[in-house]
Amino acid sequence: MKKYLFILLGLLVLAGCSDDKAKDSVDVDVDTTPEVEVDDSDSAEVVEEDDATEVEDEQADVVGDDLTTFEEYAIIDDNIDLAAHTSKVEEDNPGTRVILFEDESGKKVYKSVYVKNDKHLKIIKLDDEGLLYNDFIQ
Repeated sequence: MKKYLFILLGLLVLAGCSDDKAKDSVDVDVDTTPEVEVDDSDSAEVVEEDDATEVEDEQADVVGDDLTTFEEYAIIDDNIDLAAHTSKVEEDNPGTRVILFEDESGKKVYKSVYVKNDKHLKIIKLDDEGLLYNDFIQ
């Protein structure tokens, strides 16, 4: 009886010490630290998170013509009617670029995910059709 009690207590201690974040890990980059701006006078000023988000949102809006500078532009243009959709770069970091395409009503219709290191592009239609393109770019 003492063995079972000892095993039960051991399991409870292990369960209490486990890291739940490993189970719930999501591939989302969220930075909750406030940004710090430093000017020439070596004084630091903390920028509010709302202001930083507004700046990121302004930078994320891309007009269809600006997409021409991206490596994956030709394939996106072949698969999506860019004249009928508004593009918004959701994420553009050294590893990946995610672009969402909305129709006139603002509904998200397409999503492109480009892995820069591998030059791998996926174009997804966000309804029943699903994956439209999944290949590497030469």
